[in-house]
Amino acid sequence: MSSSSFSSIEADSVQQSVLREARLGAWFGWISAAAWVLLGIDSIVRPVQDNRRDVFWWIPSFLMMLTIFCAHRVQRSKSLRLELYTFWIVMVAWSLVILGNFGLVFGIPSLLLLGFPGGAVVGAAGLIAFGVATWRAKVLPWFVGLALILWEPGSIAIGLLLAPISPLRDRGSYSAGLWKGFAIAIVAFGLQSVCRRWSQGKMR
Repeated sequence: MSSSSFSSIEADSVQQSVLREARLGAWFGWISAAAWVLLGIDSIVRPVQDNRRDVFWWIPSFLMMLTIFCAHRVQRSKSLRLELYTFWIVMVAWSLVILGNFGLVFGIPSLLLLGFPGGAVVGAAGLIAFGVATWRAKVLPWFVGLALILWEPGSIAIGLLLAPISPLRDRGSYSAGLWKGFAIAIVAFGLQSVCRRWSQGKMR
């Protein structure tokens, strides 16, 4: 087999892998978006502290991480050092947030600080940086990077805006899930657009 034929087969294999990861990431993203929105709507319709929501929170959060993982796999490149570093910052920070939530649900004080302010602050900054890196990578549409940049600022803004009808609480209330669902839906839509570009032979 000639080197050109081998290169062609290798390139096709890479494209097939990117397509699978983009499709999988889109599915994770859409399900995460639906779960976030349901959590937000429930917090608005029933504006009471319901600690059971802290357990349901794990579902969209894990799926959000899987969506970000797939987005990273789709756009990763040896030349994109910022994208790689910020991806790992986001993954580590959100893992700490999940551990912190685990401590909240099961009453383990030693884990609480891992989630907040530790993981939450680093995760918010990491998502902004990852959004910038995604924008610069130019594999996913530009609005995906913007959605990641505004993930946490938008959540805070929506939470404050809805505070008169869904009071802010230390736990058990997630009205800001509406924004998080909208943001991760944009990421899912962006991953789907990668699938369309690949099928039309426009992948880089």
